[in-house]
Amino acid sequence: LSGEEEPPETAYLRQERKRALHRAMGGLKREYRQILWLLYFEDFTCREAAAVMKRSVHSVETLAYRARRALKTQLEQEGYTDEDL
Repeated sequence: LSGEEEPPETAYLRQERKRALHRAMGGLKREYRQILWLLYFEDFTCREAAAVMKRSVHSVETLAYRARRALKTQLEQEGYTDEDL
């Protein structure tokens, strides 16, 4: 293996976690999906996400907290544990 390649098992597990994350996000409320997408996939700050969502920063922080909890619950229902994530 060269310095950049990863073992096939590692690549497979990474892809599986990615699919599980997207499946779990699909089961969340729209606003939860939106805030998680903005913060973690688009790398927005809470202030930037608040502007996009037309909400206060505090409201976005609370929403993000609830969305993370809901996502964790969704993943646990699919059989994932903290160690898997």
